[in-house]
Amino acid sequence: MKSLHTSTSLLFILALLATPIISIVTSFECPPPLPPHIVQHHRRSSQLCATSKDKGESSTQEEISIGQYSHGLKNNPNLWSTTAASKTNKQKSIHDESRQYSIIDSNNYSRWLSLLTSPITRTSKLFSKLFTSSSSSKSKNNTGSLILIRCGESTWTTSGTFTGWADPPLSPAGRLQIEHAGRLLLSYGIDPEVIYTSRLSRAIKSSGVISNVLGAPYLPLYKSWRLNERNYGALTGLKKGDAAREFGVEMVQDWRNSLHAIPPAMKKSDPHYPGNDRRYGDLTEDQIPLTESLMDCMERVIPLWEYGIKKRIEQGDDVLVVAHTNTLRGFMQVIDGINEDDIKEVSMPSGIPFVYKFDPSMKPLPPGEGKLSQAHTSGVFLEKPGLLKEALAKNEEWDKMVPGGSSSGKGKVSSSFRGSTSLTTLEESLHKLREEQAAAAKAASGV
Repeated sequence: MKSLHTSTSLLFILALLATPIISIVTSFECPPPLPPHIVQHHRRSSQLCATSKDKGESSTQEEISIGQYSHGLKNNPNLWSTTAASKTNKQKSIHDESRQYSIIDSNNYSRWLSLLTSPITRTSKLFSKLFTSSSSSKSKNNTGSLILIRCGESTWTTSGTFTGWADPPLSPAGRLQIEHAGRLLLSYGIDPEVIYTSRLSRAIKSSGVISNVLGAPYLPLYKSWRLNERNYGALTGLKKGDAAREFGVEMVQDWRNSLHAIPPAMKKSDPHYPGNDRRYGDLTEDQIPLTESLMDCMERVIPLWEYGIKKRIEQGDDVLVVAHTNTLRGFMQVIDGINEDDIKEVSMPSGIPFVYKFDPSMKPLPPGEGKLSQAHTSGVFLEKPGLLKEALAKNEEWDKMVPGGSSSGKGKVSSSFRGSTSLTTLEESLHKLREEQAAAAKAASGV
C-alpha cells in the first residue's frame, strides 16, 4: 500500500513538471498561412478581378440546419456528431479563431501570464475533481447569462442601402443607440466577462462604446466572421429603391424576408467581395459566401454557440454578443428551438439588450411575470422597444445640459446636479439614462 502511494505521488509530481513544458511547446504554433487566393490577390490584385471565375452558387456554411439541431437533437442526442462529419474541425476552428482574434490573447504579456498560471489552474481543477464531494456540486449550478445587442446603425442605414458584409462606419445615430444600450446594462448591474462581435467596423465600434460606458475597456473582445451580417450578394451597395426597380418589388421583398430565397451572387470582381479583404485571410475560399439566404446566415452561428459561447456560459460567465439582426436571430432560433414559420416574427431592435438566463442544463429560463419579452422567445428586453427613438430625440438637449456631453454644452450642468463639483462616469451615465427614459415616456404619452 505504501509503494502504491509513493508511485501515485511520483506520477503526480511528474505531471506537474511536464505541464509547463507542454504548454510552452504547444503555444508556439506557427500561424496558419494565408490561403492561396489571398496570396494571389496581394501579388497581382489588378489581374485577380479579370481572371477569376464567378462562383454562381451560394456558399453553405454548415452540414446541419438549425431546425435539425434544435428539434432533432432532443430525439437523437448523437445527431450533431453523426450528421456533421467535420465536428472536430469546427471545434478547432472556433478555438483557433478565439486565439487569433482576441485582444487579450494577442497580448504577449497576457500570453506569458497564461503560460505561467496554467499549471496552477490545471492542478486546482484536478484537486477539485478529486476532493469535491457530490454535496458541494450544487455550487456549480450557477450558469451565466447571454446578452444580445444589435450593433448601432451604419451610415448606409439612413440611405436604405443593402449593407451585408460591406463595411460602412458606425453613424452618429448608431453611436447614440449603442451608448443607450450600455447605460441599460449599467443600470441593471450587468457586468459581462467577455464580448463577442463580428469583424465589421460598426459592430466592433459598438462593442468598444459599450465597454467604455461600463467602465471596462479591458474586456476581452473576440471578433468572429460567423457573426457578420447576412451577405446580400449582388445587392450589396445598392439602394433598396434601385434594387426594386431593377429586379422588381416582389422579388426584392422575397429576398429580404424569405428564409430560403437567395439573392444573385456577387462576382469576385465586385469591390465588396470579402475574399479581397485581409481581415478574412484566415478563411478558405469556400467559407467566404458570394451570397446567402437568411437561413444560411443564421446557421453559421451554430458552431460558435456550441463550441464557444455556450461553454463560457456553462462555466458561469456572462457573455455579451454585439452583432447584427440576422445572426442574433440565429442564436434565438437555436436557443428557443423556434421553427421556420415563427422565426419570421422575431425581431431585434437596436439599442435594447435582450437577455437570456439558463438553468444548469442550459435550457433557457422563461421570462418572469411582467417582464418584457417577445413571442416564441425566452429572453427579456431591458426596456420596452420603441421608446428609444423618442429618447434619442432629446439627446441634443441633454448635450447642452450635462458636462462633457458635447463641445457646445461643455461646462453646463443640469439643475438636478447643481451644487456638486463633478460627476463620475457612473453618475453621468445613469442620470443620462433617466433623462432619456423620462423624455421617452413623455413623448409616448403625448404630453
